[in-house]
Amino acid sequence: MADRYWVGGAGTWNTALTTNWSTASGGAGGASVPTVSDNVIFDQAGTYTVTMTGALACLDITVSAGTVTFADGSSPSLNVRGSMTLSASTIWSGTGTITFSSTTTGRTITTNGVTINAPTTFSGVGGGWTLGSALTTSGNRSFTLSAGTFDTGNYNMTLAGGTLSISGAGTKVLNLGSSTISLAYWYDLNTSNTTVNAGTSSITLTATNGSSIGLGGRTFYDVTFSSTTTLPDSQSASFGNFRNLTFAAPTQFRSMSFPASFTVSGTLTLTAGTIVAYRTALYSATIGTTITITCAAFSGNNVDFRDITIAGAAAPISGTSLGDCKGNSGITFTSAKTVYWNLAAGGNWNATAWATTSAGTPLDANFPLPQDTCIFSGTTASLSDGASVTFDSLSPTYVGTLDMSARTTTSYDMVLNVTPTLSGIFPNFGVQVYGNLIFGTGCTFGGTAANRNFGFYGRTTQLFTSAGVTSAAGITVNAPSTIVTLQDAFTCSKSATDAVSVVRGTFDANNYNVTLSGALGGVTGNSGTATRTIAVSSSTWTISGTSPWTVSSTGLTITGTGTISLNNASTKLFDGGSSGNYSNITLNNAGAGALQFVNPITIGTLSNSVQPTIFSFPVLVTTYINNWNVSGTAGNLVTIQSNYYAPVPTGVGHALSKSTGIVSANYLSISFSAAVGGAGWYAGANSTDAGNNSGWIFTAAPSPVLYAGNFFMLM
Repeated sequence: MADRYWVGGAGTWNTALTTNWSTASGGAGGASVPTVSDNVIFDQAGTYTVTMTGALACLDITVSAGTVTFADGSSPSLNVRGSMTLSASTIWSGTGTITFSSTTTGRTITTNGVTINAPTTFSGVGGGWTLGSALTTSGNRSFTLSAGTFDTGNYNMTLAGGTLSISGAGTKVLNLGSSTISLAYWYDLNTSNTTVNAGTSSITLTATNGSSIGLGGRTFYDVTFSSTTTLPDSQSASFGNFRNLTFAAPTQFRSMSFPASFTVSGTLTLTAGTIVAYRTALYSATIGTTITITCAAFSGNNVDFRDITIAGAAAPISGTSLGDCKGNSGITFTSAKTVYWNLAAGGNWNATAWATTSAGTPLDANFPLPQDTCIFSGTTASLSDGASVTFDSLSPTYVGTLDMSARTTTSYDMVLNVTPTLSGIFPNFGVQVYGNLIFGTGCTFGGTAANRNFGFYGRTTQLFTSAGVTSAAGITVNAPSTIVTLQDAFTCSKSATDAVSVVRGTFDANNYNVTLSGALGGVTGNSGTATRTIAVSSSTWTISGTSPWTVSSTGLTITGTGTISLNNASTKLFDGGSSGNYSNITLNNAGAGALQFVNPITIGTLSNSVQPTIFSFPVLVTTYINNWNVSGTAGNLVTIQSNYYAPVPTGVGHALSKSTGIVSANYLSISFSAAVGGAGWYAGANSTDAGNNSGWIFTAAPSPVLYAGNFFMLM
């Protein structure tokens, strides 16, 4: 171990044969560059810059005099095996990671008010570090404990916009004492071999961009979420436990999800915003799965809950303007009310526009909650002809029932503003409907509505009446037990693939036709194993998109006897889910482009209404077809082929299975197809064997035989 003193003013830390390092204070330069075993000391008066380049190391680093700026060179990093002490005049503008790697205890970090503009890591197995003054970092830098013990020494820590991370398999201890700590995020994803001693500390989490945090299920003292705009979601398998948990007053709508139950031994405080529309939503991370918040006391107004049970001495909690997004208990919700839009010029949904009578005076307190009914009257006094009502992310847009049926002669323009995008509790679009949705014949939809859906979350039967209006917004069903039932034909012009999205619950066409006319528009039903049903009923679903049907089979049921008709002239991908059952459904290729099946499924009737066209089946699997109604015409063959993006090797193709009866077709071109299952597969006399087929009979099907007593007749 040796000492290295900085001499000679400005320079680069690790320049070979440097004149900046000396073996004595104020001595001659020319000493070797410090190693991890050497103390580095800056004790010379003056103002100078030390450029940090490459991988640097030292034992202790001490700055006791001068105005020293530590600045970035090329790819800098600093490994400190011992302690750090800075003078108040030090400037640490370098952004290279500082790693404290001591393997012994008793190390100190004293910055004396200097802001560190660098990521900081503590990684010494068996090491121990204690703050000797408050610690402040800037520039959203990370603070990571991966091994050893870090003690705040009861000094405050400010990680401006930064993240405190606990990671790694080594033994880690974090002692917070009585410190006040401010940071954006905490990432502790149930890291093993970790102890967090909260003491009587106060932690403020400042995150404002909606990302996730991981509190690791630790027990904390007082924690405050200070963001007034967006809140992070909890990323880990558990949240945390607290003495007091506080959410600052919002300046717009914000939400936070929790993966598991937690306890607040003191007070859960949700401070109200300046208007009722500025709300905080607390909800379980999984719709339909309840989590319990056990708290001794509660203080909160303008709060919405979903799948939350309140337990403990505070239950049942109450407050002003508490919204019920379903699945809750232990909460006394605000009584449901009926409100009327009464702002003739239109405006934002969160405007002071809602009255308790059709001609009443709008009041902020009337802002609609998820248990309320919202009505748009047919008079121009309540909403002028051509006026717009805008939905955006500054306030929640949810209702028990949204009734626009009176808008039959005036133009009611629903402008759906999708920037910034809502997430979490309001996926895809900021309108959640907990009752019925009723359009009026005079309604129109403008703006960027094509990017968003009406979300149904009522957990009961909900009725949707479109009144013949083509909706630019689609439909999302996303709550267990929710059954959305059409009351008339539904037409949607949304371009995106989720024009009808069934995440949980049931979408029931109720024997009314469904038309999805967007360029990509289609049906989605992907959500892991969640129980969901698409009730095609006896309706005809006409879908124009190139991705018309994308679902997963697990948890999904397809019911009905209707027709799904796909009319895009380009290739259309039908992903019915692996082993999807469409045994009573007709799948019709109504476009010249290929109908390409992504997975093997069971089809009730396969048909086409245009010629020529193409049916393309997945290779190496069997698609089951109960009824075959596919044929071409003279000069317009229908192609039967395998899905592939390069030539299929000889003998590799698809299989089509029909268990009994006769397949009668004509004017087909067939390749790489195995006809199996016991039925007679007659391609027809005018069909083409394009090679690599089996089971197909390239003649006309035999005439049916009629039996009468002991006689029979060929027809």
